[in-house]
Amino acid sequence: MKGIATIEILIALALGVVMLTGATLVSFGGQTAGLDTGLDNHGLFRAGTQISDAVASTTADWFADPLPWGGDLFYSQGNTVTGISPCINSITATTTWTSEKSRGLGILFETFVGSTEAVDALGGDCDPFPPGEWDDPASLVSVNINGQSDATDIDVNDYMVYLTTNPNAPNKDDFFVYEFDPVAVALIPQGVLDVDTSEDEGLMAVDVAGSYAFVAAASTTAQFQVIDVSDPFDPERVASLQLEDVDSSGSFPEGWSIYYYNDRVYVGTRETAGPEFHVIDVGNPLSPFEVGNGLELTTSVYGIFVSGSYAYLATSDNDSELCIVNISDPTDTDIFEDCEDVAGAANMKYNSASDQNGGGMYVLGDRVYLGLSRGQFDTASPHDFYVLNAADLANITLLDSADLGINGNTTNEGIIVRGGLAFIALDDPNTGLQIWDISNPVDIELHSTCTAINFSENTTGIDMDGDYLFTSNGSNAEIRVIYDQPSTCP
Repeated sequence: MKGIATIEILIALALGVVMLTGATLVSFGGQTAGLDTGLDNHGLFRAGTQISDAVASTTADWFADPLPWGGDLFYSQGNTVTGISPCINSITATTTWTSEKSRGLGILFETFVGSTEAVDALGGDCDPFPPGEWDDPASLVSVNINGQSDATDIDVNDYMVYLTTNPNAPNKDDFFVYEFDPVAVALIPQGVLDVDTSEDEGLMAVDVAGSYAFVAAASTTAQFQVIDVSDPFDPERVASLQLEDVDSSGSFPEGWSIYYYNDRVYVGTRETAGPEFHVIDVGNPLSPFEVGNGLELTTSVYGIFVSGSYAYLATSDNDSELCIVNISDPTDTDIFEDCEDVAGAANMKYNSASDQNGGGMYVLGDRVYLGLSRGQFDTASPHDFYVLNAADLANITLLDSADLGINGNTTNEGIIVRGGLAFIALDDPNTGLQIWDISNPVDIELHSTCTAINFSENTTGIDMDGDYLFTSNGSNAEIRVIYDQPSTCP
């Protein structure tokens, strides 16, 4: 697969940067130059060994931080890991020391490390590249799908675009496949599918892995469905499943959110009669089955992100807009339980200062980026975007938060994080996209752009492939491709 091949290339890539204050060496004569050469060589050796150890540590356990280096009485050493995407990390190793005449010297190495296991767990849907500057974003191309609005979600993999919709009438297509051609600058239509021709039931969310699209359906009896997309011109529904113990006649039994990870699909509903969070085994996509009986949260699950052994849920619970569930064994009721109720795990959650609903969410390393939706009658200025430290799941702490300045009755529909930037999708016709600089997690700020970002549509989903953003929209252009213009700001 293309993504895996790219990762393998990046594994072998090492970018070394040597920072030395060597311009003054001549003035100190040959003795100083000789001393510096010896110290530099030893510092270079220590830094090389340090970053090799960090890479080995990360390779052994992708979710663990490399062992810290403390140095000795003469050399100070440290390393940092920065998540670029769920399948690639940047590792930086620094070695510093003080030479003759109290001159500070140092060496910095940076290398990118990729995980093919992480790529496989996400079904190949993982972008390994850091983003560009994104100082001058603009719309590149957009399409309207047969004049039909109500797009609900989007997923993009290798420039293949998968769109779901929830049309207001039966006998309308609700699954669309397009191919994005960056050379011709075009979205080329492929196939379409109507998953239910007899009732007014559409699709709410999509996550594609390999040759299959897994969708959450606005159905009361087939909330989970599998679509074979191996032939993009002829997508075919090959399986469907009713969620375990969900009362089809209860409130909001329809599928609402979805996430694929490591041969399992995680499905959420709004608060309903029965469990709101479900785990489905798709080892054989033609014959999916639910693992366990689901999890009763008595709250809506608006967003799901899975990393390692934990599912991070964005919920409507006023006491836990972020709820974290141990998914290592969904049949074990001692660990697969409500994040609020299990003894010893009561703090596997985060309660924001407001009573807004959780919305978009992204997890990268030990950072959780949580977006909240603003209610119709929220007249104050609550913060809508949170950066959380989840290194200790039992003690999640706030690093920084921000007021996005959105209108009332605006939902946060998704967050994509790449390197030091967070791209936030909002269901607001005046500000459907915001870009935030998160490179300093304790002092986040709106990313500086030389043009206003206003595409006049209600964004309902967001994804990134390469250095292109793809949004689904409930009005106007149902699919829009946004890029960073090569020209720099004046």
